[in-house]
Amino acid sequence: MKHKGGGQIMAENLILSIKKALHIIDILVFEDFENKGIALSKLAKKTGQRTNTLHNILKTMVACGYVVQNEEGKYASGKKCKDIGRINKISPQSNFNKLITKSVLELSQKLGEAVLFTILINGNRVPIIFSEPDQLIKVDYTSLENENIYMKDTGRVLTSFADQANLSMIIDNWGMPGDNWNGINDMPALSGNIEAVRSKGYSLSIVADGTLVSIAVPVCGDLPGAIGCYAPLFRCDKEKQQFMLTQMQAAARLIENFEN
Repeated sequence: MKHKGGGQIMAENLILSIKKALHIIDILVFEDFENKGIALSKLAKKTGQRTNTLHNILKTMVACGYVVQNEEGKYASGKKCKDIGRINKISPQSNFNKLITKSVLELSQKLGEAVLFTILINGNRVPIIFSEPDQLIKVDYTSLENENIYMKDTGRVLTSFADQANLSMIIDNWGMPGDNWNGINDMPALSGNIEAVRSKGYSLSIVADGTLVSIAVPVCGDLPGAIGCYAPLFRCDKEKQQFMLTQMQAAARLIENFEN
C-alpha cells in the first residue's frame, strides 16, 4: 500500500496521458534505434491503446517536436529526443566534456586570448565553456543569451552550418537578422550570407567600435557547435588573425574526430 505522506505517489494519482506519451517515447527511442519509424497500427498493439486515442497523443507529440512522422506515415523519435541525447554528451562527467574543456583551455593559452565554446539548442546559441589565458574554465549549462543569435560570430556560424530543422527553429525564434547581420531581411539574403560563411568556413568581424576582432569556426557533427575567439585588434594583425583561425580550426577538427 502506497501512502501519500510517505514521499510516494499513489498509482491513481498518475497522469495517464503523460504515462502513455512516455511509453511511446520508450518504444520509439529504444526499439527503433535506426529511426526507421513504426506504423500506428503496430504502436497500438505495443501500447494497448486504441488507434484514435494513440493518434491524438502522437499528433501532440509531433507538434511539440518529440515525435516525427516520416514520408511513409510511420512515427519515429523527433528532434527534441535527439537533443536530449546530445545534451547528455556534454555532461560534466562525460569524456566529451573533458575533451572540450581541455581543448578550449589549451587553445586559449596557445592564442593568448579569450576562447568560447557554444552549442545550438532549440534555435538558441548556448555558451558552454569560456576560458581566458591562465584562468579557470567557466562552465554555464543554464544560460540562454538574451542577445540576438545573429549578433555574434559564433551565432552566425551556428546559423550557417545548421541543418534545415535547426535553421527553421532559429528563424522561428529570432526572425530575420536585420541590423544584427548585414541588414538581412529576407530568405534569399539570409541564404546568400549563409553560403558565404559556409564557403569560407568561418566568420570574422571587427566589433566594439573597431577595437576587437571576433572569429568563429564551426564544430560540425552530431552536436552542432562553434568555437569563438575575441581579441584586441591592436595586437591582432592579419598574420595573427590567420594564426588564430588555423589553430581554432585544428581544435574544431580534434573535437569532431573524437565525437565521431
